[in-house]
Amino acid sequence: MNIIKFVSVALWSMCMLFLSCKKENPSLNETPATVEIFVCNSKGEPLENKTVGLYDESRYTDFQKDRTVKPLAEVITNQKGIAHFVLESRPWFVKGTSAELMFVVQELQDASNYKWWSRGGTVTLGKAHSFKIEVVHQDGAGGDETTEEKPGEDAGENVESPFVIENGILTGIKDPSLTQVVLPAEVKIIASGAFRDSHIEFLVLNEGLETIELQAFSGSQKLASVVFPASLKEIGGHAFEDCVALTEIDLSKTALQEISSDAFRETGLKKVAFPASLKKIGSQAFLGTHLEEVVFSAELQEIDDEAFTGVAELTSVTLSNNIQRIGYRAFSDLNN
Repeated sequence: MNIIKFVSVALWSMCMLFLSCKKENPSLNETPATVEIFVCNSKGEPLENKTVGLYDESRYTDFQKDRTVKPLAEVITNQKGIAHFVLESRPWFVKGTSAELMFVVQELQDASNYKWWSRGGTVTLGKAHSFKIEVVHQDGAGGDETTEEKPGEDAGENVESPFVIENGILTGIKDPSLTQVVLPAEVKIIASGAFRDSHIEFLVLNEGLETIELQAFSGSQKLASVVFPASLKEIGGHAFEDCVALTEIDLSKTALQEISSDAFRETGLKKVAFPASLKKIGSQAFLGTHLEEVVFSAELQEIDDEAFTGVAELTSVTLSNNIQRIGYRAFSDLNN
C-alpha cells in the first residue's frame, strides 16, 4: 500500500513539474507573425527577383550609417512581386509580442553607390501584416537615392495615389487597368461597388481596414489572391460575388462575426479558413462555390438559408456544438 502511495505521489509530482515547465515557456506555442512585402515600380507593376532584407531596430540604425550592414534575413520576391516572411516567437519576439522591423530593397551601383527603399513598422506575433515598397528611379540622380518610409505611408513622396480616399473611406480607383493592388494604411472602409468589375488579380487589404461594403469587389473575375487583415470586422453582401478566379481565402486572422448574404456567391472557392470569432453565415453566402470541406468555428451559431446550396464538391462538414439554427436548404443540391 505504501508503494502505491509512493508511486502516486511521484507521478503527481512529475505532472506538476511538466505543467510548470509549460507555463514557463508560453511563447513556444505562439502563432508566428507573417509579413508580406509587395515590391513594385511607380506604376504599381510587381518586381520579380528583388531581394528584400529584414532589419531589427538597432541593425536598421546601423544600416542607415553604413549601407553594407547585412540584414538579419532575406527573401526574394516571386512573380507577383511578393516576399513572404514567417517570423517565429524566437528569435524575433524575445522581448515581447511586438517588434519594430524594417524591410529594405537595395540596389548596388558600384562599391560606394547604393540606392535603397524601405518600409516597416510594428510587427505583432500571431498577426498578418503587409507593406508595399515602391522602387522609384529618378532620372539623373546620383549617389545615394533613398526613399525611407514611415509605417502606413505610401512609397515615394511624389507618386500620386491611384485610389480615391476621403476620411478613411475608399470610394474608387483612378486607374481601372491596375492588376496588383496594395491598399494604404489610411483605409478604414471600402465603399459599395468601389472595385466592382475590376481587373485586379492580386489584392492586399491593409491592417486597419474594418469594413468591406456591398458589392465592393463583385464581378472582379480575374481576382485570384486576397490577403485579409486582422482588423477586418465586416464583409458586406455580394462583396466578392462572381470572383470566379478566387479559389482560396484565409479569414482565420480576422475579427469577423458574420459573413453577409451572397458575400462569396458563385466564386471559385475550394478552400476557406474561418475565424474563431464567426457566429453567423448569411443566406447564399457560399452558394455555387467549389468548396470540398468546411470546418466551422466553435462560436458559430447560425447558418442561414441556402448558405451552401449547390456546392457540388462538398464532401465534409464539421459543425460546432453551439449551432442553434441551420436554415432552409442550407446544404442542398450536393452531388456527394
